[in-house]
Amino acid sequence: MDIEKYKRVVEKFALMKDSEMSDFDFFAVARARDFIQAHAIGLRYFVYMGAPYDRTKGFCRDKIGKVFSINELLLLKDDPNRPAIPEYDPVLHLGGNNCFEGEDHCNHGLSFISNSRAARRRPDLDIAKPLSTPSWVDLMKGLSLAEIELVRNFSSRLSRNRSELHTRAFDLMARKSIALALSEDGVHRNGRKMTLQEFIPELVQELGL
Repeated sequence: MDIEKYKRVVEKFALMKDSEMSDFDFFAVARARDFIQAHAIGLRYFVYMGAPYDRTKGFCRDKIGKVFSINELLLLKDDPNRPAIPEYDPVLHLGGNNCFEGEDHCNHGLSFISNSRAARRRPDLDIAKPLSTPSWVDLMKGLSLAEIELVRNFSSRLSRNRSELHTRAFDLMARKSIALALSEDGVHRNGRKMTLQEFIPELVQELGL
């Protein structure tokens, strides 16, 4: 999974207005942005979002409203019925020209959900029972004043920048990420355990807050 690839796609179109982008690029960027945010906080399941129309092809029609894992999404690259797009990427292109008759793009989205919601909707998925998630207040117990201020600022950014993805599940996963950073296991990047002061700014950047 090449997260940096998706970041480059988002950055490429960052300065363009939506009206200046083709439908093909607009939906690709939207999916890439959601995928980056979900990856940053550990969301691994999503609902294939959109509405079926008369001209919606079977490739997308059969998936709309259903829950899938990221692994299942990436396996679409090897699907014999995959879209006929050079260098097809399931995240960027999804249904591509195999979505809607007469169109070259897919307008469906990846609506990421928590493990518990995914397990309820797809009992066949092998999902470990989620660990309890500490509240923002609990997270700050035992921290230094500087660390408390860091966590408070992050929580404020999160609440001010709500979008379709910033749901209760998003908030829960953000707290899980910080709790992991504070645990003995910690968060490791490039083979090194990160401090909270290093991890939160990176999380802010990855989430685009």
